[in-house]
Order: sequence, then structure tokens, then C-alpha cells
Amino acid sequence: MSREKTLASLIGVTLWVAAVMGNPFLDLQPTRRGVSVHLPTDTFVAEDERWTKFSEMIPMRDGTLLYNVITLPVNTSLNDQLPVVLDRTPYSADFVYYGDSERWIPKGYAVVTQDMRGRFRSEGEWSFWRMSAYDGPDTINWIRNQPWCNNMVFAFGSSADGIAAAMEQIPSPIPPGLQAQFLIVGTGHLYLDTFQNGAYRQSLFNGWSIINAEEDYIPTIYAHERYGPFWYSTNLARNWSNCNVPIVHWGGWYDIFAEGTIDNFNGMQYNGGPGAKGAQYLVMEAGGHCSGGQYPFPANAKNSLADHIAYDMFENIVRGEDPTEMKYSHINFYLMGADATGLFNDPTGNFWVCMDEWPPVQSTNLFLGGGGTLSLLPSSSTEAVSSYIYDPNDPVDTLGGPNLVLPQCGPWDQQEVERRSDVLTFRTDALAAPVAVVGRMSLTLYFSTNVTDTDFMAKLTDKYPDGRSYNVIDNGIRTRWRNRSVGPPQSLTPGQITEVTIDLQTVAYVFEVGHSIQVDLTSSNYPRFSLNRNNGNLLADGPGTPVVAHHTIYHSADYPSALLLPVTDFGLLQSGKCRPR
Repeated sequence: MSREKTLASLIGVTLWVAAVMGNPFLDLQPTRRGVSVHLPTDTFVAEDERWTKFSEMIPMRDGTLLYNVITLPVNTSLNDQLPVVLDRTPYSADFVYYGDSERWIPKGYAVVTQDMRGRFRSEGEWSFWRMSAYDGPDTINWIRNQPWCNNMVFAFGSSADGIAAAMEQIPSPIPPGLQAQFLIVGTGHLYLDTFQNGAYRQSLFNGWSIINAEEDYIPTIYAHERYGPFWYSTNLARNWSNCNVPIVHWGGWYDIFAEGTIDNFNGMQYNGGPGAKGAQYLVMEAGGHCSGGQYPFPANAKNSLADHIAYDMFENIVRGEDPTEMKYSHINFYLMGADATGLFNDPTGNFWVCMDEWPPVQSTNLFLGGGGTLSLLPSSSTEAVSSYIYDPNDPVDTLGGPNLVLPQCGPWDQQEVERRSDVLTFRTDALAAPVAVVGRMSLTLYFSTNVTDTDFMAKLTDKYPDGRSYNVIDNGIRTRWRNRSVGPPQSLTPGQITEVTIDLQTVAYVFEVGHSIQVDLTSSNYPRFSLNRNNGNLLADGPGTPVVAHHTIYHSADYPSALLLPVTDFGLLQSGKCRPR
């Protein structure tokens, strides 16, 4: 990295971590222009008497040298063989190593923190995690041959680092010496988290790239809008059976990589190799990257359960014991509910559920109907429709949800959005009993339009008796990729009725008595998703001239548009109620 690019990236990372996580090691002072950052010339943090630190440049298979900070417990020598925790980061090893060392050195581990390829002191070019499947195993092989390693390497990473760690299991076979992993708010299928149902997550990936001085890579992402070989080295799902180590997966329902965390767990727990199958542990809190929305998450929504599981798992392996023979449930999730600070003092939800298997669900269709209804019975009419106009020059603003670089994340009252004429709402009657949903949900739409390409954005909300409408989960679809992006883009035929299914992904939530289940439907959620200008242009083609779309949504007997919910027995969830530490 050039000196200028390194400095820009350091400032970006510093501000980013300080803003999102808070950091006691940074000297941040308000100025008239925002924040003044005092950056030491060599390293972000002082030495610590608990460890000794040195650095190494490690050669990769192509000769590229990657920079590593290595910390050992203070009273050990270079010949004391220890288990090693590896964290590969794009956020500067000189910065990240301190937190890694604080976490693992007191527990008797050596720590290696590495600048990923093309980042900070490492050579090479940034490649959007695509080289992690090669650089990670090369690094593990180097570590296990060092005199201070006992041949046991454990991978750890949060967010971008977690993505890098996940990719270490893509090569076949996985690197010898890799014993287990602790993956926090990451993903193992980068394409599906970049293009959700084909819709590009603009604020997340453009914003991250700009903050980290890697904006030159954005055109490369645009050029690979269609899934193909470019993405293979970032896709664990191509071969779950190759994954072969125990893992703790820690995510959050409003997190930017919520589904990536769930998919990693499910893929390895049920389809992994012999060392992975049945040896996965999932912890899903409320927020993940998101610390709270318009109302704060309850105090019990966050805990240290994942840390405890990971440490006990690593220790079991070091001692030669079975990592699945632990006191923890394999599936631990926070069942979200209504705002605990507002309408309800004691809401039905907002508690932890600990189980070894996902609870059984009753797949239940709620049909969109005339007058904005949402009900168990499909319409008997043969002509029921709802219409709206989508003008790309006047998009619906993103308000809450799984965001990172935007000012709001988590649950936000959607009433302002819902008052727009280009937002349709469909709502159940007030509920007579609580309705719990745990699992993956989807919205099937039948529609016609006057354009050859467009987006649909769907949002599941909790409608309160006082009118508030908080988003629970949402997603969209770019219709040219309705074949899940495995083939060429498919144009729409104007005037022809077309069926699409929007994968809304997975959540655990209970709707209170007196509340309603609601679906908001529109065609933009900007800037979380890039705008579809309805002209058929791919991202690499540039925006082009926008076209105003006239959409008709069918919810008739012949074309029953419907929300599919994984309804779960609330009593069963209560029986799994737990209090993680």
C-alpha cells in the first residue's frame, strides 16, 4: 500500500471502529470539522507487560509477503510450544493485535494478527477476500511449523476478519493444524451477501470500500454482478462437506451478515464433514453490528455466551477432549419482541431460547388482499389488484434494518415511509394470541409492469395498536436476477404477469396480542440497495436514463400473492427459555 493510501485507510479504520465499537485506545477530540485523530507514527497502542511482541513477513505461495504481529505470553520463550489463535484483518494488524492479545494471551495462547493481502504493511493488491482461501491456509501452514506453536491453530475473526477466517475451509483438504474457529458476524457466501436476490448492497460495500480507501475495487464488483467463477473462492456453500472443524458462529438478527451466519451454521452442522457435522454452535443476539435502533435492545439481548462456548471448545481440543461434549446447546437465539421501553413493560418476547435443534414450524401463508388486508384466506375475486408508480428519481429512503455505514440500523418506526403513495401496506387484523415466527420467510408476488427490469422491496413490520410500525426483517429482489443469478439476466415482458419470490431470510420474533403483522411493499430502499432505474442496465453499464415504472400487484384467486411465515409453537419456545451468562 502507498503511504497516502495507508494513511487514508488508517484514518478510515480509526474513525470506523471508534464510531461503531468505541475504543479507549484512541485520542479523539471534537473539532469544527468533526473529529481530530491523533495517530502515532508507528503503532496505535503501547506495549503491554502481559506479552512480548514481534513482527514477521510471511511468504505466500506466489511469493507475496504478508505482515504479521505475533504476541506470546510474557513468561514464554520462542521454544515454548503453544496453541495459536490467528486473526487475519484488513484493519491493520498493528491496531487489531491488541484486542486479540487481550482476549487470548491471558488464556495461554499465542496470537498471530495478519494484515490481509494489499492492506497496510502487507504486499499485493486488495481482492475483496478472494485470496483468503489461499493466504489463510498458507499462513496456518507457516504457523504450525514455528517452534512456538504446538501444531494447533485456532482461527478467530469478527466481521471482515470473520469472512477471511471462514474462507480458510474452502481448499480441499482444509489446512492441517486448523483445529476450530470462532466466527463473529461474518459470512461464508460473499456473493449472496453482496447481491441479495440480485440487488446490490450499495451503502454497505461501496461505503466500506470508500472508508477503507479501496474504492478503486468497486468497478470490479460491478463487473461481476452475475454469479460465476470470480466468486467461487468466497463460497463455502459449494462444498459444505469440505468443512471439517468445530465452529462457534456468533451473529445478530439485525446484523448485516445475519443470514450468512445462519447459513454457515446450518451448512456445517447438517452437511459438514466428519469434524464439522454436529459440532457447530450458534449464538444469535438481537443486533450484531447494530447496537440498537429507534428504541434500545433490552439489556438481556447481549451476553458473553459465545465467548464462553468458544473458549471451552478451544480448551477441550487442546486437552484432547471431544469439543461437542460440552454443557451448551447447539442453537442459542434471542427471541425478539415488542419495544420493552414503550407500550409494554413486560412484553411476551425478548428472551433467550437454547435448544439442540431448530424448533419445528408450521409454514403458514398470509395472503395479500384488497384494501390492504393480510389474511389466512386467499381472495375469491378474480380481479383483485393493487398498483403504484415507482419513479427512480424519488426513491424510498432506507430507514433502519441491517445497515452498517448508514445512520440508522435496527428497528425504526416506518410510518413516515408508509405514508408515501409508492408504498403498499397489507396488514392482518389485531392478533388475539401471540404469534411467534422462527425461521426463514419469503414473499411471493404476482405482478405486471411497463418496464423490462425493476426491483421489489418487501418489509415485514410489527404494527402496534397506537400506529407505530417497526421493521422486523426486510429484503428485496432485482427482477433481472430472479433465476438466482446463475444464468444470464432475464428481461421482463411489459404487461405480462410474472411471479417472483423474495427471500426475506431468517428471524426469530413474537408478535404481541393486539398487534398486527404487516407487509410493506415498494421498489426502492436507497441507499442500502442501489437504485434500479428500470432500464435494464447492468451496474457496469452505468445508470443510464431512468424510466418511471407502473406496477400492478395481483392478489386474486388466480394469482395469490402471499407472505410465507414459519409459525412456531410459542409454548415450545418458552420451554426452551434460558439465561445465558
